[in-house]
Amino acid sequence: MNTHWAPAVWTAGALVVLIAATFANFPGPGETSVPAGLTPMDRTLGSASSMWRLLGHASGCLPPGASYTVRASDRKEEMALYMMSLGVLVRNTPMPSSYYHEDLEAHGRQAGYMIVYQNQIIPGPSYRLVLAVPDGVVYRREGRP
Repeated sequence: MNTHWAPAVWTAGALVVLIAATFANFPGPGETSVPAGLTPMDRTLGSASSMWRLLGHASGCLPPGASYTVRASDRKEEMALYMMSLGVLVRNTPMPSSYYHEDLEAHGRQAGYMIVYQNQIIPGPSYRLVLAVPDGVVYRREGRP
């Protein structure tokens, strides 16, 4: 095998890479080549992004220390919404209405606020509408902090 061409091949390859890098359009410091979304969930499940937006809106309605529960028509969505709420509503006390497939409705009913994903659940007369956005609603339970 003739190896006297190896240095020339490596040099030519290095020059091609150097020239290509010179004309490439790389993002500068602090820039990103992928446009940022509105939520950290935009490039995951579409429903996750919608849930995150709802929780973001809800965080402006709940006073610090207030208890809340989350509701959705589907148990999997309710669980996802609950888990996301733990990261978004850090100033508040979660009281789940369900946990995975376990029904905790009596526990969730004690919460002062109810965050409902996609307006699928209408609470009883003891709840007052606080916020309505395309992704869901927030109710306040009368007589509860």
